[in-house]
Amino acid sequence: GEHAELAMRARALRGRVIALERDPGAGLELLERAAAQLSSETSPEVRIEVVHAHGLVLQVNGRLGEAEEAYRRAHEARRTHYGERHPLLAKSLGDLASLAALRGQSTEGERLAREAIALLEAHIDGEGDAASEEATDARAEALTDLATLRANLGHLAFRGGHWPGGLAEATAAAEAVERMLAL
Repeated sequence: GEHAELAMRARALRGRVIALERDPGAGLELLERAAAQLSSETSPEVRIEVVHAHGLVLQVNGRLGEAEEAYRRAHEARRTHYGERHPLLAKSLGDLASLAALRGQSTEGERLAREAIALLEAHIDGEGDAASEEATDARAEALTDLATLRANLGHLAFRGGHWPGGLAEATAAAEAVERMLAL
């Protein structure tokens, strides 16, 4: 039920934090236990969250092929559950872009990041001046993701020696942060 899903979400979050902050192997063990507990009774949102977190922790552990597989499964599940234009698709695309860049596939990383940026910008523009707290939170999350993607693209451009492009992306990242702070 609801309690089991809350516990699974907490385990996934704890696994991510442990993997990123102190012990990648222990974090992976927690995420693998959470993933093993997924069932047909688990809500699609929780299943997606656990699979995506598992991908991140696999990446941190250097298991890049398995991480890509998990990110792609999370992306397809998000597409099926939320639809083609939902901003949560940008999270999967952003992680796939980061993974591609890590593997030295900068062209693919840039393509995926730009696809994610287009989704986020369409979402942000579509939110307009919606004043509800939920709309403001969604807009802030989208702007945070947009800033991260732009900064990552800037880093890719700088690494490739494309200084004007890197500066343009860094500026766009700063503008997204300013927009978020203005909410």
